[in-house]
Amino acid sequence: MTMKGKKKSRSFSSIFGWASLSSPSWALLLLWSGPVVQSQVVIDVGSQTLPANTSSATVTFTINSGSSSSVSGLNFNIEVGDGTVGPPITGIELITGTPFGTVASSQQPNGAQPPGNHAAFWNVTTPGSPPATISVGPGNKVATVTFNTTGFSSGSWGLHLNATDNGPSTYFDSGGLEILTQITDGTLTIVPEPSTYAAVVGAGCLVFGMFLRRSRTTAS
Repeated sequence: MTMKGKKKSRSFSSIFGWASLSSPSWALLLLWSGPVVQSQVVIDVGSQTLPANTSSATVTFTINSGSSSSVSGLNFNIEVGDGTVGPPITGIELITGTPFGTVASSQQPNGAQPPGNHAAFWNVTTPGSPPATISVGPGNKVATVTFNTTGFSSGSWGLHLNATDNGPSTYFDSGGLEILTQITDGTLTIVPEPSTYAAVVGAGCLVFGMFLRRSRTTAS
């Protein structure tokens, strides 16, 4: 009796001819088949200034560039200096004046807040299940933050929306996936009151006047 040869199994790769692909080809294939990166949101914190000795001084953050993205929430993290110095944060507003204000969004603390109010971690989400989506893009307000500069006549600190103890601020979509967000941290500077400048100028004039008087006395 003649025995038929055992049928040789064919692998998935051999069927499509991938067995002969080199390592660089595999790498390109993996890159091609990877997840598609969503539109990027770009936020530049910049150099922010606050008046001295003011109980309610605000800073507004906006999206500087990038493409419009559909989002359903925002994790907003902010930190002054290393989170232990500078004027305390007394208010976070993520809805009024932002795209989230177009729907019945709600904001809440994102976990335990650090002591001293030099950092704050909040989030805002849209309603619904799955949650509704809104569009954010260049020119849209991200948040308004209120500081209390009482007792501060001057000073400058780092102002972080990216390098915080709770990670970077980021938008996310209806599935909870983060939208690629590029943030450049900046600075927060307290500008002395006009009366302070006047006092400095006055003292300078007084010293200069005394110098002139002494010079004339010596000459005579």
